[in-house]
Amino acid sequence: MLQASDLRGVVLSARVELTVPPRRRHLWSPQLAVRLEKIPEGTRLHGRFGPHPHVWTMYVALVALAIFIAVGSIMYGTAQWMIDQEPSGLWFTLVALGITTGVILLAKLGQIFGAEQMMTLRREIEAIAKADPRS
Repeated sequence: MLQASDLRGVVLSARVELTVPPRRRHLWSPQLAVRLEKIPEGTRLHGRFGPHPHVWTMYVALVALAIFIAVGSIMYGTAQWMIDQEPSGLWFTLVALGITTGVILLAKLGQIFGAEQMMTLRREIEAIAKADPRS
């Protein structure tokens, strides 16, 4: 189980990033980016959980590949249909749909597997916010 003492953090001027240490990090491990905003009552925290940037890049690349395959197969199938051939090129839209479905399912599984680590990150930032007398 991930402990709060295992977490790693980076503090920039008005931004804090908490991550899981490399020895405990998996493909599904989340990171927490928190933006600090000064308000009259103290400080407001705006947090965002997300995957590591290389995971996000892979996700976007796979979705882009699916879009490319879908557009190409629709264009090819339409061209076949317009010259009175069987539009067999349209079958590749199923490949694109399969890639998209697979990516979505993997993202959901990653959220499930990373839930414990996400809660640890959240508890830690909440504990820091409550303990800081300046906020």
